[in-house]
Parts: sequence; C-alpha cells; structure tokens
Amino acid sequence: MAAIETLNETPPMTTKLEHALGIGVGFGTAWYSSQKEHWMRWLKEYDTPGVYGRRPNSGHSCQFIYNQLQCPPMVFWLGEALGAPKLALRQAYAAATGVLPHHARQTAAIRREIPWRTIEIRIRQLSEGGATRCNGHTDLTASPCAKKLQRVATPPHSGCSPTNKKLQLAAISPRISSATNDHEV
Repeated sequence: MAAIETLNETPPMTTKLEHALGIGVGFGTAWYSSQKEHWMRWLKEYDTPGVYGRRPNSGHSCQFIYNQLQCPPMVFWLGEALGAPKLALRQAYAAATGVLPHHARQTAAIRREIPWRTIEIRIRQLSEGGATRCNGHTDLTASPCAKKLQRVATPPHSGCSPTNKKLQLAAISPRISSATNDHEV
C-alpha cells in the first residue's frame, strides 16, 4: 500500500484501456474515482469481506493477490503506474482488447505481458528508494530513469538462458530475492 500511495493516479494508457473495455471509472457500478483508489480500498479491506464479499485470508502473498485479481484496468494500472516497459504496456493493451470480453481472460492477457516479476522488481526499487525515485520523481513513467529501467527490468524472453536471466536481475538490484514481502505492496 505504501508503494501504491506514491504512484500517479491516472496514467493515460489505463484511462484509454478503461474506455476500450468499458470497465472502470465511469462504467457500470464502479465506486472508485481511479484505479489507484480501487487498489487502495481493495488492499485496506483485504482481510475483510469488503465490497466484493470475499472470504478473508491474510496468508496470501502479493504475487497471489496480483495473479487472482479480475479487473483488467486495475492490473494494467499497477504496471503502468510503476513504469513497466512501454513495449510490455502496448502488448498488454493489445492483448486485453484482443480477447473476448471476459475479465479473467483480459487480466490473464495483461499478466502475460506484465508478469508479477516486473511488478515486484519495481515495487522493491520504489520502496528501497532506488532508481525509480530518481531526483525525487515518484511518477515512474515520467522519471528520467524510466528508459534505463525499461531496458534492464524487462522480463527476459523465453529463449534466455538461466544465466542470462540471473545477470539481468542482478543488473537491476542485487538485493532482489525470490521471496515476496507482503508488506511492500
């Protein structure tokens, strides 16, 4: 939640995706004024039934939460606001708008292009005060460091060897571990 509080409320591609899918702010029964507000309330109410009537379970990791969400703009917003690579964002947008209008399929399409690992890396960098806070910027898409982050934080394609993947992750942050800290989201 601490990382999300610092992010841009309305990045442009998310707004465009909401309109393309007819989901989110201004559509249906959306009670929130932005995907940021959607995330904040969703996380605050995570251990309660909340507005979605879910069964509380505090034992889930951030990765589990990200992979279970069924709101395409909500998932997309997190990637865009954290400064996911532009190519990944464009591909996620195309994938979400190119599948049948079904929330689970659309969010799965987005997550294939913006996987948890990309989100985790950027949240860790933000919480550690790393390159994503270059010169005090918290809007990661506008940060002067965004291009550098896009080069090094793009998830390796399936053809990369395990050694290349490790080197790529090491170039981003030597402190990234495979464990997920639930308190960082």
